[in-house]
Amino acid sequence: IDAINKGDFVAALNQMDFVNDWMFDANDENGWLDINNIQELIKQTNTLYIKSGKLDSLLMYTVAQCRTYINYCSSVGLYYKDAIPFAETSLLLIESILGDSHIDYAEALNKLATLYRELGNYKKAEQYYLKALNIYKSVLGEQHLYNASCLSNFGVLYLLVGNYNQAEQCMLQTLGIVQSVLGEQNPEYATALSTLGVIYLRQENYAQAEQCMLKALRISQSVLGKMHPEY
Repeated sequence: IDAINKGDFVAALNQMDFVNDWMFDANDENGWLDINNIQELIKQTNTLYIKSGKLDSLLMYTVAQCRTYINYCSSVGLYYKDAIPFAETSLLLIESILGDSHIDYAEALNKLATLYRELGNYKKAEQYYLKALNIYKSVLGEQHLYNASCLSNFGVLYLLVGNYNQAEQCMLQTLGIVQSVLGEQNPEYATALSTLGVIYLRQENYAQAEQCMLKALRISQSVLGKMHPEY
């Protein structure tokens, strides 16, 4: 707050990063988090940004808020509902400042879609993923890793709702893009391959499921090593 009053928006953003780190430390050390204090800090900070007329700085700060909540939610599986308003605010600010064809807008859509997916609102998640994917394709072309990331999210969504054919198609497209851009020997390819294996398992296609999972395991071992947490 003091940094904003002094017009030092860079310092304010750095302090938001400190809050982000503190959130994780609080969870690691105590297993709990006083989320209300963080919400109040964010609310007061937003008010000061708006009063100052620094919309570009407000945009950056709101995106940082969104990141903070999403990161925390992803780490402990809690407060997804609390993250939604900040993700939606971030989306509206990006649209008003950068437009609805900007990559940052697509990224905000992608994150918001993932929050809705985790909350079980699959219809909204699908709508936002589709919007994000269309922007990625329009701006970056078909063969870009952002497309692969969004298609992978689609694949997980369809897996959750039991639409295994659609899930398979999304993961095959993801694998195609990742292979084209990065090759097969990387963690992203292994992760997508593992997800495809789960899809085949749900389809009771056990031979292909085993093939995918074994290949993913070999790639992870080769790239990350046996002692890596993701192995």
